[in-house]
Formats: sequence, C-alpha cells, structure tokens
Amino acid sequence: MLAALALSGACSDDDGSSGPGDADAAAPDAPALDAGADAGADPDAAPAAPSRVQLAFERVSEERSFHILATALDQYGDPIAADIELSSDRGELAPSEPEGLGVRALVTPDQLGGRYRIEAQVADGSLSASGEVLVLAHVDERWDQPVVVDGLVNTAGWEDGPAISADGQWLFIQYLPVPLNCVIGGDSSAPACAVARGPVSAPERPGMPGAERVAEDGTIDHSCPSFGFFDAPFPVAPNALYGFRRQPDDSFAEPFLIAWEGVDGCVSAFGASLAQQGEPSTLLYAYDMPLDNGPGDSVSDIFAAEVTLGQDILLGRYVDEGSGVVERDVLGTLLAGTRDGQQGNPHLWTRGSDDHVLFHDDEQTRHDILIVEGSGPLQSASWGTATALPEAVNSAGEDESQPFFDGETLWFRREQTLMAADFSGGSLTDASAWSSARVELEGTPLAPDTGAILAIGEPTVAELDGRRELYFIFAERVADGTFNLDVARVASRP
Repeated sequence: MLAALALSGACSDDDGSSGPGDADAAAPDAPALDAGADAGADPDAAPAAPSRVQLAFERVSEERSFHILATALDQYGDPIAADIELSSDRGELAPSEPEGLGVRALVTPDQLGGRYRIEAQVADGSLSASGEVLVLAHVDERWDQPVVVDGLVNTAGWEDGPAISADGQWLFIQYLPVPLNCVIGGDSSAPACAVARGPVSAPERPGMPGAERVAEDGTIDHSCPSFGFFDAPFPVAPNALYGFRRQPDDSFAEPFLIAWEGVDGCVSAFGASLAQQGEPSTLLYAYDMPLDNGPGDSVSDIFAAEVTLGQDILLGRYVDEGSGVVERDVLGTLLAGTRDGQQGNPHLWTRGSDDHVLFHDDEQTRHDILIVEGSGPLQSASWGTATALPEAVNSAGEDESQPFFDGETLWFRREQTLMAADFSGGSLTDASAWSSARVELEGTPLAPDTGAILAIGEPTVAELDGRRELYFIFAERVADGTFNLDVARVASRP
C-alpha cells in the first residue's frame, strides 16, 4: 500500500445486505420466555423488550446511494416491533419507511466518497447500534455496499495488509501506531512520526513489541536498543502483525500477536495469509531478515509456519550472545527455494494436496505479480522458477501487487485501484487464459478533500453463508494532510 500512495502523497436494484453493525448499548434483559409455549400465555403481559438492534446496508444498483435497514431483535434473535430512529452524519437521509418489523431509509451521498457513520436508536434511548459505510467512486455491480470492519481491528494508527481466512473467521493485519506519511517522508522528526496516534496496548494491541519506546504522552523513541541502534534519522515506529477472531455480530476481536522477540518492534513480518487451516494451521508471511542482508539478499522472502490460531505466535527470537546478535527459534520454512529477489505479499493456491501455486509480488524492482509452481508437501516442496503473469494482469508501465487468487478470479492492486481478472483454465502464464482486468473498487486518488478515499488495495476473499466477502485496505485523507489506512469489506450481491 506504501507504493500505491506515493503518487497520491505527491499530489496534494438487486440488492443484498452487509453484516450487522456494532451494538453501542445493552438493553435490560428480556423476560425469560418459553419460545415454544404460547398456550396459557397471559394476554395482558407486557410485550417482550428488544435485546439488540441489527443494522444492514444495501447499495443501490448503478448508484452511490445506499439503503439503511434496521431491525430490533429479541433475546432469541427474532425480529420484534420497535420504534427505531435513524441518523447519518453525512449526506441526505430520506424519511424512514416500514420494512417488515423494522425500518428502511435511503441515504444520498453528498460528495464522491468517504465514510458515513450511521446510527439506529430505539426511540426511548434504551438501545442503539452503529456502523460505518464506505462510499466509493466506483463499485463493480457484483458487489453490494462496502462497510468499515467493526471491532478492535481499526484504530487511529496504520492498519495494512489484511488477510481473511477462507471461512471468514480469522483476520490478520500489519499494524503501526503512526500514519502512512511517517514512512513516505522518511524523517523520524517529522510531525507524522513524532507521536503515536494509535494504541500500543490492550485491548486493541496487547503485547505490542516496542510499546516501551512510546512515552505516556505518545512521543516515539525511534531507536532499537536491543541492536545498539539509537536515535535513528529514519522512522522505526513499533511494528507487528495481529490476528483477530470473528464475533457473533460480525465484528473482529480477541487480538493475538504475531511477532519477533528481542527486536524492540523495529522490524516485522508482513503479508500474512493462511495457506492451510486446521490443527495446526499453516501461516505464510514475508520477512526481510535483518541479519542476512548483504550482496546475496537484502529484501524480503516468504516463509511457511505451522501455528495455532487464537494465541500469540512467536516467529523467532533475536538474542545477544556476547559476540553479537543471532537469530534463534525461527518459526517457518523458506518457500520457493531461493532468497533471490524481492518476494512479498504471498498467497497460496493449491490445485491438489501436493500441487501448489505461490502468488507473490515484487514491489521494489519489477512492480509485477509473479507465480512459482511447486509439488510435494508444502514445507518440503520442490519449486520452479518465478514467472510474471501476462499482460492482462501486469500492464506495462504500471505497478501491480498484492495478489489473491481463488482458482477463478485474481484480485490485485494496480496503482491506487483494486482490480480483478478472471481465469478460464489452462496455464496461468498463458495470456489467452485471462480476461481483461476490470476495476472492482476505486476511490478518488487525487482528491484534495478531507475524508477522500485516495487508494484501495490488499484484496483478500472469504466465503460465508454462500456469499463472497472481499476485504481490503482503504487510504483516507485526514484533516492534517496525513493518510489513515483502515480495513473494510464488501459482500457479493445475493
């Protein structure tokens, strides 16, 4: 996503529904009712009180407008009649209309794109729910209304590189407590680097490596004392991977850390994704080992590690043994058999149990998406040579990266836009096997407005209840001119 924003930084209905919003207040416990016992019920008994409010959103076909749908639910999750009031912090909100036992209202956006915070509240104020809708300049008609992911994932810091498990239950991100501009500028004394904007502790970021380098007032110490490296002229903000578990309300919480020990949070793996899910699961990650930099390798490589989801994952340790710092207990096997060249943002597609295709990118030199084919058990597979995908994907003179392939469609980033190309079968390197790339999601890359969505990337896809969910990163222009990166998602239309 850093490369995607370099240009932006220089330029200063067949409707479906999304998941429910987050509950902001709890209602009093509903009466203990026997759901199946109607006989003998007291006709004068007070009606059951609502237990929560469910929010959903539908995008109007061929438009940027969207509908809000709000329904009160009882303690069993069944719809219940209630007087619900809707509000939107932006745009034009039409009067509510009945929708079953709930309400529906149309929101007409007031500008090309951005966040819209929506609230639904029971009229007596006892219960409410809220959610954030993301209005984009373009959404392909295959997709419904994009929404910002709820829960503990998004903060005022920098969330990047999301990866969702195939079943939609686990979400991984890379995190730094500073805005993207901190790295673009490359100056640790710049305002964007001076103070942490995002959390470095629980509940959002428990066990954050390098948290001890952030003072109580948020001031960041850009140094790596475990390596004897102090007062860096370039930014070294705390940096780590985190995983989250999906909750019953479709938010993500229960964060767990994925990191190296003994490096003060100065370096981190990136591009985490699940290659195989089970007990154990196989996690792919890209990492530039700082101790092997030199003429043979000074860029990131791809590793596969067996892990248990839901608990902290230690990728390895850096230990000072007197004669110098060494790596110990490295969790993971080098994939693709070579350290030559930049290999980042890995995604594995398996045609059979021992027939693998590793998709990855090179964001430093080639700016293309490549594949490496392998055979055998993943951790000991025999790998071929990295080959760039054809012109339908790697357009000449443009920057492509961040691939995700499900056997039918390849999603990827091209410049500041999220693209997709369909695969018809045969050889992945055969140009005739690919459709022309289409725009899936697009913001307004050069818009100077506060709240404008400048770039979209890092696609990753799950299937849940028969619908695809596309997760992605969006970069938003903040009032002070910095860029805030957060995670959003959009479900396919039914």
